[in-house]
Amino acid sequence: MNLYLTKRIAYPNSLYESDQYFKGRSSHHSKKSASGITYSNLLDSNSQADLARALEKELPKVDVDRFLEQVTFYNDHVPTDSLVQSGYGHSKELVPGYDVASISEKWFQQFPNFSGFNCRLTAFSLLHSLISVKNTGGFDDSLLFTDKDAIASAPKNSAFTDREIADFKTLFGAVATDNITDTTLHSQKVQAYWKQQGVEFHTGNLRMISVWFHDQIDPDATKLFIGHVGVLVPAEEGVLFIEKISFEDPYQVLKFANAEEVVTYLMDKYDVDTSGSTKPFLMENDQPLLVDK
Repeated sequence: MNLYLTKRIAYPNSLYESDQYFKGRSSHHSKKSASGITYSNLLDSNSQADLARALEKELPKVDVDRFLEQVTFYNDHVPTDSLVQSGYGHSKELVPGYDVASISEKWFQQFPNFSGFNCRLTAFSLLHSLISVKNTGGFDDSLLFTDKDAIASAPKNSAFTDREIADFKTLFGAVATDNITDTTLHSQKVQAYWKQQGVEFHTGNLRMISVWFHDQIDPDATKLFIGHVGVLVPAEEGVLFIEKISFEDPYQVLKFANAEEVVTYLMDKYDVDTSGSTKPFLMENDQPLLVDK
């Protein structure tokens, strides 16, 4: 049952694993939205405590604590002048003007072998105990090379167990598909793959919102993959969306009036290809949320 959306949304008409690829492809650092975004970087204890209260209604406390430790670890090791200092701020752009160059330089000076976490690793850290995977063989992790490097070099506070690594690679593995632009068919391929692997979502009122892309570099062996993912959380007023856009970008929690606004935000940011290739499509856990009809 879809707890957030009363209807499926179909947009008329619409990349590769590296987060840098998406940042360049979508140009979302300079793209403005009609109303802008309201967001927090969880720098202050009050915003962390507010988020913890919302998450602890659905997640084990140990997972909430682990996530916030990762957030604090990141914030403690980067220059934070370009981040929201307290509570929530507002940006007219889809991604605020973070000083990514300074952040990357400072991070690399301290952790030359650990890139940090991206969107997939962040979402999995939050939801791993609520997503079960029965079959961890036969996955295609060829597009997860940056994620695997981060996992292999992660410090103790961010380390995954062997089972978690297998679950992660299975959940986020690439899915073979036909070289067509029909995202309804593509979403069915994703569902069939997850069913085959025994992937089940037991997320309660939380939702994993994934943005899927079609790798058509080899027209004879095209693949679907999750290019971005975040966690949708019910709030006292509206919903929250937790995401980490790239390894170097800060953690952010966005406030929206409803889930439809989250869909608009994601499509404004990622549905930018005008070449006629496959549009991105969205999944809410294992259900199609936005496909091209």
